[in-house]
Amino acid sequence: MKTITYGQAISEALREEMLRDKAVFILGEDMAVMGSVFGLTKGFLEEFGENRVIDTPISEAGFTAMAVGAALRCLRPVVEIMYVDFTPVCFDAIVNQAAKMRYMTGGQASVPLVLRCPGGAGRRNAGQHSQSLEALFTHIPGLKVIAPSTPADMKGLLKTAIRDDDPVVRRVFRPAAVAIPLADARRGVAELLQARRGAPRQRRDYLHGVDLRPELREDRRLVAGAGPDLEDPRPRAFQLE
Repeated sequence: MKTITYGQAISEALREEMLRDKAVFILGEDMAVMGSVFGLTKGFLEEFGENRVIDTPISEAGFTAMAVGAALRCLRPVVEIMYVDFTPVCFDAIVNQAAKMRYMTGGQASVPLVLRCPGGAGRRNAGQHSQSLEALFTHIPGLKVIAPSTPADMKGLLKTAIRDDDPVVRRVFRPAAVAIPLADARRGVAELLQARRGAPRQRRDYLHGVDLRPELREDRRLVAGAGPDLEDPRPRAFQLE
């Protein structure tokens, strides 16, 4: 076991999958030279080169559409939209192209694309950088949506998403550090995570709502089982074989 942050889990998953498969590449604003605004891809440019770690203009619609085209040509792009608030400007590429391509070609084409979208409240980033828009994507046929609540789930689900042959939208924002296994953490996600056991009541939550930090687990009310059961739902149909 080792203790890593959410960000470290993302960085490890990206690096491991890029080492595993040369078709995987990263693109987005400030992803190469800066190493992302969150420091997730520091050193990636030197390790993988400018053809696999690409800085883009501030044009989410343009580089997301480019990634859809690359995915159709058998590459596996991981697109960073700096905040989920910016995804509406590239809805055509995501909703009308990536999500529909397998259906519209009768299964002849697939779009193995991952769209990474940080966001959510809690960091004082103001109205255009703090929304939680993942529910919009869950209404789009053809898209898979993940919203991991722990670093272990983050690493496992991101690795699974990169290997999936359909487009996956991943929403996250969580700074806490939690212990995870050292082994390859790919996730089969056909179950609920029993995050906390409590009184005979049940609550389901995700992202910020599922907090497994030790200082909260040691709260006397939770130890005594006074709080409700807390479960983190994982998508039942999204599992790596």
